[in-house]
Amino acid sequence: MDPNDVLVPNQLITLEYAEGGIFRAYSSRIEDISSDSLCVAWPSEKGELVSFKWGSEVGVFLSHQTGMLFGATRVIGQQLDPLPLLILTKPDILIKRQRRRFLRVKATVFPADAWVLDPDPARCRQIKVVIIDISGGGIRFVGDDLLTRGTKIRLKLDLPFACGAVDAIASVLRVDVRDGSNRGRFETAAAFSQICEGDRDRICKFALRQQLEAAKQGDLWR
Repeated sequence: MDPNDVLVPNQLITLEYAEGGIFRAYSSRIEDISSDSLCVAWPSEKGELVSFKWGSEVGVFLSHQTGMLFGATRVIGQQLDPLPLLILTKPDILIKRQRRRFLRVKATVFPADAWVLDPDPARCRQIKVVIIDISGGGIRFVGDDLLTRGTKIRLKLDLPFACGAVDAIASVLRVDVRDGSNRGRFETAAAFSQICEGDRDRICKFALRQQLEAAKQGDLWR
């Protein structure tokens, strides 16, 4: 979606910013717009202005009649008088968060570690898989191990876009045989059965950034 068709002064927005590898959200408002930048209210926390580093990436979220929209920006300026303001690049494009509970995106993610779990520790084993799509609710992956429904898989992921590390357990829902693939003979769908909300949030943020990259390349939902 073209930002010029949506972004207007006095619009309430949420800024998402990573501090020490942890993403935090801050309420803000668009004060002014130019052809290539946004001037927004500088968020504060406990009476102090939040420290935004020059050139760092900031996510902008806003509500629209079509749903929740997200765009990526960068800090290019700051102003203290007469009001504290941040100057951000204008997003190249805004993407819409799907109306389902969790956004699912195509992605190629190689887990740092993947294990088949079993009540008997001696029967736990490491497997090789490649994740081909992911959401806050679960994953789909390919590999050469035929897993039965209900099998639990422990996954350790280091998500791209500096979204952080995830350690979760997923339960197998369905397994399909793949034809003519060099990545693996089986395609497995699994739902997260044990995952902390912080890790789920990191996956959701990764999904948004992955969708944004797809939109920039013009292949969103192809």
